[in-house]
Order: sequence, then C-alpha cells, then structure tokens
Amino acid sequence: MELTARHRITSVEWDARERAVAMIVEITDPQTARPVDVRIDIVDAAGTPHADPRARMIGTVVRDGREFNVVGTYLGVVADEN
Repeated sequence: MELTARHRITSVEWDARERAVAMIVEITDPQTARPVDVRIDIVDAAGTPHADPRARMIGTVVRDGREFNVVGTYLGVVADEN
C-alpha cells in the first residue's frame, strides 16, 4: 500500500461483509510528505511475532472467532518512475 510518510493508522477492524480488514488512516501532512510503501500483514495472534525491525503492530481483529494481529512494515520511499 502506498501512504504518505506522515500518516497515523488510528484503528483497524474486521469487515465481515467484505471479508477484509478496514483501517482508518489519518494523513497528517499531505502537502510535503513523501510517499512510502507499507506492507500490511494479517497474522495469527498465537503465532510467532514479526521479526522484521521495520514492522509495527497496528492492532488486532477478530475473524471467525480467532484473534489476528495487523502488522505494518515500512518498505521504503516510493521510487520515482519518471
């Protein structure tokens, strides 16, 4: 997913109708912030913790009675393709 470098994910929830995770993202400085690539992973909360130092826990969701962690990983600044 591409976001601005200055963003804050304020909440996550499971959308049962869409069968997807919904996130509320607050863009704090859209005029001057560079775009960055972020990977979002949904992992079993009972599993092994994320080992990547760039990863941050965003929140948890409950899907079909099981708890999952939503983890975001910074991948870097978006490459200029021009």
